[in-house]
Amino acid sequence: MLITAVSGFLKLIRNDTLPKNKLDEYIDISLNELKRMEVVISNYLAIGKPHDKQKVRTDLLYQLQNTIDVMIPYGNMYNVQIELIKPHAPVWIMADSDEIKQVIVNFIKNAIEACSEVLDGKVSLSLSLDGKDAILIINDNGIGMNKDQENRLGTIYFSTKSNGTVLGLTFSFQVIRALGGTISINSQPQVGTEFNITIPLA
Repeated sequence: MLITAVSGFLKLIRNDTLPKNKLDEYIDISLNELKRMEVVISNYLAIGKPHDKQKVRTDLLYQLQNTIDVMIPYGNMYNVQIELIKPHAPVWIMADSDEIKQVIVNFIKNAIEACSEVLDGKVSLSLSLDGKDAILIINDNGIGMNKDQENRLGTIYFSTKSNGTVLGLTFSFQVIRALGGTISINSQPQVGTEFNITIPLA
């Protein structure tokens, strides 16, 4: 969730060796993310309700890059590297920008936490175009899941983490499907997990 990203930035801000420009940048990002907390909380309360927010042309690539910048400190907390393979042009979809950003946060956070107990943890994201769809692939080399866990992932009462929220990926699955998209999962225990997400282009 956003609070985990803000927490990561605040820990970096405590470092007295940070240059002034970096300190200002981290503070600005933290403030912007805190402003979105109210929106995020509303999103979680909306679990099980129709996703009927007004959709506008949204650059998925911009939202992805912006979210990765926010989540890098959280990855650093777990010694997990985040990388992105991306196209050179905007990727336009019809969505609510805050909603789609929270979806990306949820998937990246889940992937980082899945890598928290492995050496050289890595989360790789790839965004591409395929006909009339945007394709977002999220890979991690974390603990993975068995087939039963795969089949139940995204349901409101199931989580692979004993101390985590069951709502994050549930919310994300609902949003993607409300946009007319699909999600497929390929995972192996102790090897890692791949999410393949398709979203119709605007």
